[in-house]
Amino acid sequence: MEILSFKERPSISETADKICRFVEENVSDLRAGNWQKAAESSKQNIELLQLGRNAVYRIRGDTRWYLKMPCNGKTGGIEGEINGFRYMNDALADLGFYQHPAAVRASLENTYLLTAEVPGKQLNYILYRALLRPVFTQENSIKEIFHRCGIILGKFHKEGQGIDLPPVRGLQATLQRRLSKVKSLDMMGEKISRWFGDGIDVDGDHTIVHGNCTFRNILVNGYDLSIIDFETCGSGSRYNDLARMCSDIILCRTAIAFPWKRAYRALAAFLKGYGEIFPVEREQLLKYIALYIFDRYIQVYQIKKKKESISGIPVSASRLKGLHQQLLAEDFDGVFRQAASFV
Repeated sequence: MEILSFKERPSISETADKICRFVEENVSDLRAGNWQKAAESSKQNIELLQLGRNAVYRIRGDTRWYLKMPCNGKTGGIEGEINGFRYMNDALADLGFYQHPAAVRASLENTYLLTAEVPGKQLNYILYRALLRPVFTQENSIKEIFHRCGIILGKFHKEGQGIDLPPVRGLQATLQRRLSKVKSLDMMGEKISRWFGDGIDVDGDHTIVHGNCTFRNILVNGYDLSIIDFETCGSGSRYNDLARMCSDIILCRTAIAFPWKRAYRALAAFLKGYGEIFPVEREQLLKYIALYIFDRYIQVYQIKKKKESISGIPVSASRLKGLHQQLLAEDFDGVFRQAASFV
């Protein structure tokens, strides 16, 4: 069992150790979702939240805890969690607004991750609430949150150069795999396939990357931020992470009657914060954003046969087509609009 957290209070360390003993005594039952028996025997206030690839539990007490266990017992996801939390513990300890969990435990032998709950709400909730109900959130607050988010991610990437970790599956490989599943592409799908088939010169530099750096995996508590879910953490191009963050905002402009200009101001603040730590190459960022947005199109429209939406708001087909045309033409300024000056 490994400790992956900053300086811990004695009381929370004692509780973490107690929960770890409970987990290790009941590994098989917990991994299989048979938690009632284990909970009754130890009098733990435990609740099963998810049972699929992972069994995820919430454990209540003076502090809330979250327990993740791969149902197949394989260690890959837990290795990613260990690498991510260990690195954040070491590299961001001096960054005042980065909020690490009060306690983190992990075990490869028994394949589990235990973290104390981090207070806060997901970044997507904070952003969309601010955009759709601006009376409750000052725009400067959102800009400051995204600026700090950029600083955290920039520091994460810059100081993680040279770390020897297993490679992540990049956006290029993801789109290639997705295209191979579709037997008959529509007109836009064909254009995407030709663009991809012509070959793209993507960034070959590698650093530590989160691997699934979306708004849902960033928690906001006031002006403090936390990053969670390092299951896919490894070595790769930093633009894999950057593209996910940027694309989720860029796609806002395709939604019907959506205040995307305010979203773009948050994007500008994010890029400004990131660039203060680690400068960005415009061409590389645009290519990775194209990979991400095109992958979403193939997944949603060609594989799932559904329609895209932004926070539940339908997407305009003409606006989405216009964005795709700009990406195919590698029109950086057209894609980024007023945020372009920060790259």
